[in-house]
Amino acid sequence: MIINISTSTSIGKFVGTINYSDRYIDFYIKVPTTKTYTMTILYTKGTGANATHYLFYNGGACSAVKYPAYAGWGQFITVNVNVNLTAGHNVNRLVKGSMGLLSLTISR
Repeated sequence: MIINISTSTSIGKFVGTINYSDRYIDFYIKVPTTKTYTMTILYTKGTGANATHYLFYNGGACSAVKYPAYAGWGQFITVNVNVNLTAGHNVNRLVKGSMGLLSLTISR
């Protein structure tokens, strides 16, 4: 489920409202080599509270993506996450963790 795709930001598209238990986004990624890659997440928050999402790799292992407290919808902050991908096609799923309103964009 891809939700709230917007083109109205200065950095292009972003995804929002993955802060409900029935919301998630799947990333379909094809890589040439099995190894650990870096996924860069740009996020903006409207509250001063910490927040998390959980990142599942190919339907199995999970890690927490932590977003430090920051209040300000107007500026995007970067978080880097290491993801273990296998050669070929991969599916990573980002799902709701702790509360905290976020909008994010993914690169690399």
